[in-house]
Amino acid sequence: DYGHYLQLSGWTDGNNHTGVAAANALDAQSLENARTAVAPYEVSYSGNTGQNASMDDIMFSLTLNSKTVINAYFKPADGLSISSVSGASANGTQIIGGERYYRYTTDEIGAGNLAVPYTITVTTAQGDASVTASAMSYVYTILNGAYTDAQKYAMTAYYNYYAAAADYAAHH
Repeated sequence: DYGHYLQLSGWTDGNNHTGVAAANALDAQSLENARTAVAPYEVSYSGNTGQNASMDDIMFSLTLNSKTVINAYFKPADGLSISSVSGASANGTQIIGGERYYRYTTDEIGAGNLAVPYTITVTTAQGDASVTASAMSYVYTILNGAYTDAQKYAMTAYYNYYAAAADYAAHH
């Protein structure tokens, strides 16, 4: 039920979604249980800070509709270009906050792998920059950020979907 709810929610790229309604059978305790459960999955970034950094910024999001993929966005430091990428496929560019980012997308992630971390690394003349995240890292980000209750409940439903799939896999 939670997976079906999420497919219908229109969550297509990060918090860019259409009309996420409250999920049935979820309450504040459900949200807190999910927040506790996803604490180990915080996203990590490297190579995007400090002197001579290769990136000005790195971000990530999740696409949820008929499939789940992680999207990573890299904005190279001035004058640098990306020479290679590992862990994802190039998926064009996107304007975020008026700035141009290069977008990379993982392969489709199955229900049993939603907590598996994926590392996406890009290389420039100044070195590597990467983001390591799982689909549950996105749940962590939303549940611990300044997002609407509807968005938090949607991610709680997503966590419950993952937990049910993992429980099923462990017992069958």
